[in-house]
Amino acid sequence: MKQPDDPPSGEWTAAEVEVLARAAVSAPSVRNSQPWSLALPGRRAELSEWEDVHGSDSGYDGRDRLISCGAALANLAVAMRVLGWNARVSLAVEDRAPLVAVVMAGRRFPPSGADLHGYSAISRRRGHGTAFSRTPVAPALLDRIVGRVPGDVLCRVVAPGELRPLAVALEAAGSVQGTARPADWTSAWTAGGFADRPAPPGQDPPPVWPGVTRETLLIIGADSDRRAAQVSIGRAMELAWLTGIESGIAASALTRPLRVPSVRDRLISELALPGFPGVIMRLGYPAG
Repeated sequence: MKQPDDPPSGEWTAAEVEVLARAAVSAPSVRNSQPWSLALPGRRAELSEWEDVHGSDSGYDGRDRLISCGAALANLAVAMRVLGWNARVSLAVEDRAPLVAVVMAGRRFPPSGADLHGYSAISRRRGHGTAFSRTPVAPALLDRIVGRVPGDVLCRVVAPGELRPLAVALEAAGSVQGTARPADWTSAWTAGGFADRPAPPGQDPPPVWPGVTRETLLIIGADSDRRAAQVSIGRAMELAWLTGIESGIAASALTRPLRVPSVRDRLISELALPGFPGVIMRLGYPAG
């Protein structure tokens, strides 16, 4: 006898396949590489990691691929719910690599308003790599964005008093990764290069990157560097991003500065983070 929680029989229709596939490819990914493969057997969506999408000198690593896969996973679950199915997400265990996660259709379930808004936001998501306007993001909206993040990750807003030490750490990462010229991810914050020259005796140090101290930043992390933790970080990042889009917020996500071990350790110490940061999200309203 079929139980209520048994997976439904049948296959995805051509229209459903298109919706699911389009949602996955619309997810943000490291250098737009889409480092995943998607299989849709039965009423399931199986997401696997696609390795070797970059050379060893790219500045990215396996954590970035898995975070990208997590973002695609978030979109798949939203799309499945919009199609009228209850979506059940299961992260793959470590020894099942390259499989990342499975989203299984449960019982028929009408999409909620949040599902419909989230799905609409998928096609409107763009990375905002330039400076934001000076209009602050309201605390109530930040609470809503953070509230959409699953409980298996660490997510918090960077407090105003923490922006300067964060900026100093990011400048250090930019100097390491930029060498001859500033690293590409610094463009929204820098004005005239790095502020990494020592101050003359008796003078204050040069100002930190001016853009950092005017921004609303989220740090999303986990309590380990395991595969499932990185996927959860990516899933949380995308859900926060989609929630912001619904309210007119633009965003971008940074991982490269956190790939400098000394910078990551410094942030954990100076910001008293209870885990390992995986993504820094910039939030704000578009300028102009």
